Amino acid sequence: MAASGDDTAATNAGSVQLYQRKPWGHWSWLKAVAPAALNKDDRFGASVSLSDDYLVVGAPGHDAGGIVNSGAVWVYARGNDDWQTAVRLSPTGLGAGDAFGGELDGVDVDGSRIAAAAPGYDRAVSSGKDDGAVYLFERDNSGWKQVQQLVAADEVGKDLPSQSGSSHQLCGAVDLSGGRLVVGCSGDGQHVSGALNVGSAYFYQRDAGGQFKFQAKVISAGPNVTNLQFARRVEIDGNRALLHCPTCTGKQGRSGTAELWIVDGATWSRAGSLSP
Repeated sequence: MAASGDDTAATNAGSVQLYQRKPWGHWSWLKAVAPAALNKDDRFGASVSLSDDYLVVGAPGHDAGGIVNSGAVWVYARGNDDWQTAVRLSPTGLGAGDAFGGELDGVDVDGSRIAAAAPGYDRAVSSGKDDGAVYLFERDNSGWKQVQQLVAADEVGKDLPSQSGSSHQLCGAVDLSGGRLVVGCSGDGQHVSGALNVGSAYFYQRDAGGQFKFQAKVISAGPNVTNLQFARRVEIDGNRALLHCPTCTGKQGRSGTAELWIVDGATWSRAGSLSP
């Protein structure tokens, strides 16, 4: 359970509260984890992902290398019924305000791979556009290593989309499933003239060489308007993906929906939506 506002170490330094399932099915508190390196407003626990024996935690407010709000991600490994800090991930080239580790779905671990978003990343240093980037890590016998950076480019080209003007991409939601990756860009407005924060999602497929390549961009069924924030949260499982849209029109007005998308070959198609 994430507690990014925990003040135990310092104001808003954060922590993660771990619970363990007992044989009879009940959950009981196990321990709180927080690295010793935390400082005020690090917000450790702003994003969390758990898979098998690995726990990944984002701290987007951490000043890695003295760079304000550049962010960091910690990886915990479970052994002997306890959780140990395995490594702190902080890619080279991060700038002030990149917020590596993101929010909510800002990190994901799937087996020996980790995806972590830096929603404040600027393609052009100090441009203030927050194009966004996603970093991919893989584990081998020597530990976790960065293997790829998906940086801002257009959807026809390579990785994440470009953003002209003053609006922001904020590509801050990620999810991995086998050889597939989905990136949610709730701040994307480039496909609707004059609109901001409409949102989109980008799908990637891992190729034979181990690199994730752009596959498709999808947008909400609409109406696509300012502050829709489509793909604010994302989930992918095999050939299916669930993309959250917090202000889309559902059964109770703009109460939000979750759109189901299914891939056939390399084509993603909307299969329906869920709403409260």
